[in-house]
Amino acid sequence: MALILVTGGTGFVGSRVIPALLEEGYQVRMMSRGNVDWTDTTMAELKRAGVDVIVGDVRDPRKLLEAVDGAKIIINLIGITQQTSDTTFEDIHVEALKGLIEVGQKYGVERFIHVSCLGASQYSENVCFKTKAQGEEIVKASKFIWTILRPSLTFAEDSIFLNKLVNIVKASPVIPVVDSGLNRLSPIYVDDVADCIVQSIYNKHTAEQTYDLVGPNSYSISEFLQLIAQAKGKNKPVLHVPSSMAKALGNLVTKVKPDNPLNNDLVNLLKADSVGDKDAMLATFAVKWKTFEECLTNLED
Repeated sequence: MALILVTGGTGFVGSRVIPALLEEGYQVRMMSRGNVDWTDTTMAELKRAGVDVIVGDVRDPRKLLEAVDGAKIIINLIGITQQTSDTTFEDIHVEALKGLIEVGQKYGVERFIHVSCLGASQYSENVCFKTKAQGEEIVKASKFIWTILRPSLTFAEDSIFLNKLVNIVKASPVIPVVDSGLNRLSPIYVDDVADCIVQSIYNKHTAEQTYDLVGPNSYSISEFLQLIAQAKGKNKPVLHVPSSMAKALGNLVTKVKPDNPLNNDLVNLLKADSVGDKDAMLATFAVKWKTFEECLTNLED
């Protein structure tokens, strides 16, 4: 069976994809930057499970070659929702992807499954979504048999992003909603995204196709945040905050509290649409379609 390279394998989606691949009997190699937390046993556990683990940055040419060599299939899960001083959206969603594709084409990779996101558009004001759209075009121009999957907000009980929102809702005397709060999203459970990825590998109907991945329900961002508040037993009024003010406040708080969850990147995500067409997904993939409400009942306080 062909060797599958999973980039970003210890991330939120990757941590579900790799066990699903192993369960199906696939030969798996994973590339990850690793974790600075010495108590994290993820790498050792993956090795014991039979995964060939490559620790390194995809932007490191030597490590990238080591990871790609011998692989016939790449599942690319690398992506960020927040920039840092040394890692930008352009770095990861465009330049790193170019390098991965270049090396993959040179060393015999045939199949490329790329996970982008709903809302990706070259016309977006959101830099994350704009660079994701650039990445999609780079994949489409490659020589691989490619498939692009575009999930909406991906959630689970251990979602860092979801728990950021929970903390904001719990800490604030009101439910802060950026701008009108009318932008919509169709959140999808992370295991459903993983199932679609694994099912697409050898499905010939997914070749050179792009799929929106969405959950069973859609919400305005205002409704979405209210659901979170209700799940926590918090009946709070909604306060509409202009995005410019939310960013200014976030920047001010970050100077005092660097781990402040309200930052410019989060504000941009909270004002963007993330909805799509479910028909192609449901016609192609078998999904459990867990609802966001089911997840909320299991969130820890």
